[in-house]
Amino acid sequence: MYITPNHKSKAAANRAIKAGEKVYLLSNSPFDKELPVSGSICVEGPHHPKPHTWYGQAIVENGVIVKIK
Repeated sequence: MYITPNHKSKAAANRAIKAGEKVYLLSNSPFDKELPVSGSICVEGPHHPKPHTWYGQAIVENGVIVKIK
């Protein structure tokens, strides 16, 4: 699972979240039918075609990511 906007690092994504930017889940897979609205899920970035350089666990509340560990 990816996030949008496409941050180059997990730290950059967390800074954006703390700054009030809305960060959402993004799936490019035909096998992911529904994105979770609340809970936690594994994420990676950045998106294809760049190689993945970070991985984390996203905490999702009401469809918006509130933290990435």
